[in-house]
Amino acid sequence: MDSYRFGAGRYIQENNALDFCGEEIKRYGNKAYVIGGNTAIAVTEKRLCSSFEKYGLAYYMERFSGYPSVQKIEGLKAVVKEKDCNVLVGVGGGRIMDLAKAAAFGLGIPIVAIPTQAATCAAYSPLSVLYTPEGHSDNYIHFEYEVNAIIVDNQVMLTQSPRLLASGILDGMAKYIEIATLHPKVLDGNTSIARNSAFYMAKYTYDVLGQKGEKAVSDLKTGVWTKDLHDVIYVNIALTGIVSALMQGKGQTALGHAFNNALHRDFLEYIKKWLHGEGVALGLLAQLVYNGEDDRVEELKRLMKEFDMPCSLAEIGINTSPEINEKLFQRLCTYPFMTHDKEHEKLLKKAIESVGE
Repeated sequence: MDSYRFGAGRYIQENNALDFCGEEIKRYGNKAYVIGGNTAIAVTEKRLCSSFEKYGLAYYMERFSGYPSVQKIEGLKAVVKEKDCNVLVGVGGGRIMDLAKAAAFGLGIPIVAIPTQAATCAAYSPLSVLYTPEGHSDNYIHFEYEVNAIIVDNQVMLTQSPRLLASGILDGMAKYIEIATLHPKVLDGNTSIARNSAFYMAKYTYDVLGQKGEKAVSDLKTGVWTKDLHDVIYVNIALTGIVSALMQGKGQTALGHAFNNALHRDFLEYIKKWLHGEGVALGLLAQLVYNGEDDRVEELKRLMKEFDMPCSLAEIGINTSPEINEKLFQRLCTYPFMTHDKEHEKLLKKAIESVGE
């Protein structure tokens, strides 16, 4: 069955959205299990609890700061059942979203996402990225239905760091660079309308983030809400998630994301202090070389430097060598995007070497 899960049943992004989140969550259940990161709960707890009480929503709240591992997912499922909760609410960043989604879908109960940052599209995408308890990349879980609701409070978004927003901008821009690798095949007469739509939406996303991204990060630094900031957050979370859904999480040469995952598999001690979008951006530099678009590398580096992102493996502490490059090559060859012929393997080796220094 060629089915699509477009990410979210309802998407709400406005000022003071937290103030009526209790009413929204009660659409799906009358007893909520709320799990969030320490910082996320700190900036939302007072308003969350006030709204829950106003609308008569019973709840239990947990703070969690680890990784979305199989072990934690099973533990969370057990405690949600023990507390007899019938809706799960994730509050925070990508790790919390992936954890909450996986547990909710495993239990077969509704999931409401309340992101406190726009560093990824994790709140929107109907999949979870899993890690080991130590933080190594592990696996993906694709879900059969969407997140029930996403509640984005603009005032909460003002509390995130500019670095987190910049990370989301590069993560969002990655979709076009990754999908464009298939060009012109993505645009031929035999390609599905969904993939053609994904291509054009990814291009639009890329253009909006390129035009408004730096201004939005600058606005966030001043702590003043602007339309550019609103638009970039919408694109980072919602549109990027829709593009991923249209591609059904496959059919693209996602070297940017694969590169970041490979670093989390084999070089965790170096990459763990960098955000998801920062690791993806490093992979995008390699992706452009793989795509034969070497002339665009400096343009991307300029934006990354503006956002104080690392532009080489050396800048994250990895002193490359033939052995290091071969290790990355062998790991990347295990990902589904890789075409196993001499031409593409040569391109991949060139791409890896290009981000060494």
